[in-house]
Amino acid sequence: MRPPLYIHIPYCLQKCGYCDFFSKPSGAVPAEYVKAVSRQIEHLAKAFCVEEWKSVYIGGGTPSLLSAEDLRFLCKTIKAAAPLAANCEWTIEMNPGTISRELLEAADACGITRLSVGIQCKNQKVLDAIGRRASVSQIEEAARLIKNFWPHEWSADLIAGLPFQTKEDIARDIDFIERNGANHISFYSLTLEEGTPLKGAIDAGKIPYDEEDAEELWLDGRDLLEKRGFLQYEVSNFAKPGFESKHNAAYWAQESYLGAGAGAAGTIYGNPTGFRYTNVLDAAEYIKFWNENKKTKGFTDQNARGWDTKRLCKPTTQASNQKASLSKTPGRPHGLKNTSATAKSFTR
Repeated sequence: MRPPLYIHIPYCLQKCGYCDFFSKPSGAVPAEYVKAVSRQIEHLAKAFCVEEWKSVYIGGGTPSLLSAEDLRFLCKTIKAAAPLAANCEWTIEMNPGTISRELLEAADACGITRLSVGIQCKNQKVLDAIGRRASVSQIEEAARLIKNFWPHEWSADLIAGLPFQTKEDIARDIDFIERNGANHISFYSLTLEEGTPLKGAIDAGKIPYDEEDAEELWLDGRDLLEKRGFLQYEVSNFAKPGFESKHNAAYWAQESYLGAGAGAAGTIYGNPTGFRYTNVLDAAEYIKFWNENKKTKGFTDQNARGWDTKRLCKPTTQASNQKASLSKTPGRPHGLKNTSATAKSFTR
């Protein structure tokens, strides 16, 4: 088996006002969590006879809260569990407010080949309205650090339809990202999620919002991206030719993938059947399971623990890649790019 691997780091300095995603406020990623994730990665590689990782994606949450030391430990575990494919794309998500030269140099030394940076918008009034922690000055400093100390590809996230956002904001942001060397942009349309502070403020009339205007902003941004040479290859993803995300493409192609970390999911397509698992949405339970259970036999997903992985553990040359009758579209693990028609963005 040669699957993509997704790793979820569910820790954030603070939750953004629009986010209903699984994340836990913290100033750092606990070392115990990194150890637990490493144990699950080792387990998955053995349970599914992973011959090599086709791609790796470290998402969140805010993976850039990892210390350089813990990032090196995690990367070492990934490569020890199974080798990387010759053309392996390895992405880590970073928040502009937590990017540092040390972390960029550690990521490069580990073999990470791609950054995904959550910019969202470069207008301070907009950022304040949505409770976004990273400021405009931090975004500009992050771009400077990337330009000077990151020798590989990087992608940026933008959101259309934010309160107080204008067409000029989006045009300026796209120009800023392109001038700083990004060759991929994930361009999302704001989704107002029940129970989030932003939706509550809009419903209470404290923040102005017009759904039709928001949709128009996304359409205008899409047209501008394509004029600038960022071609749309998924609902919310645009890239210069040749810089499309291989990891994202695997989900669209309904390829089997594995997920590690609290809240992460994996889907195995096979013949005659397949299955999907999701790890518990509780970091403390996840840590306890993987670090204290000396006879780990399965997943933190209670429904998956009884599945016999041995019958699925076959060399890639013999295994069928027929699609399981689970769903017509692959399940999206927590933290990955949303490809729905009304794509949302995530906290980084």
